[in-house]
Amino acid sequence: MSFYFFYKRFLADVGVDHDKIGRILTHNPRILEETELDLKTRIAYLVSKKFSKSEISHIISASPAWLSFNIRSIDARLGFFQKTFELAGSEVRHMTVSLPNLVTWSGTPDQVKKVIFSYNEEMGFSKEEIKLMTLKCPSVLKRPDESKLLAQFEILHNQAKIPHEILSNFPESLLSSGLFTKLRLQFLESLGRAQFDPTQPNYVSPAMLTGGDDTEFCDKVAKCPVTLFDQFQKTL
Repeated sequence: MSFYFFYKRFLADVGVDHDKIGRILTHNPRILEETELDLKTRIAYLVSKKFSKSEISHIISASPAWLSFNIRSIDARLGFFQKTFELAGSEVRHMTVSLPNLVTWSGTPDQVKKVIFSYNEEMGFSKEEIKLMTLKCPSVLKRPDESKLLAQFEILHNQAKIPHEILSNFPESLLSSGLFTKLRLQFLESLGRAQFDPTQPNYVSPAMLTGGDDTEFCDKVAKCPVTLFDQFQKTL
């Protein structure tokens, strides 16, 4: 009991909410195999990188596996992102806190490199645009299958004619389902509301096209009853 209590106390001391401690130990029981020195050293590493106490507790809570990675591994992964995108220290911290699981993901760095290659070479995003997308939505890099990203890009860029500059400001739109997006695009085209030029009236942003449920989409974007969208889908 005292052995288990030590780990609970350790997590509480670094700021993890009591109601999250059980979840962390359940999702990563390997923490119980770590020595007190190793755990404290890994926390000290984050402190040395200027993560605040609240940020550290969030990282551990969001990514229970974090404390099972040695310092060399974590440092190499953070270094990979910093070198790839020429990130400042504050940007590394922002990305890490936004999605701690990206750092500990099994696809980092190998699959992440493939995703970056796809964004750059296959889709044509610049390095700066990919950096912007990463900082806005780190999930754009945590993709096990880059072909799905490419299919969604095909719809947004080649069919809807939305330029890279705009897409890079709405990176979440690239994570939506291609089938889902295509249906909405076709529906807006049928209504004459497929307006993706921000300088024109009735502009539809990538987020408006891909986000929200069908009721919200019809109410705020298509400006019609959701039943009309349902009927449209039945004609396809």
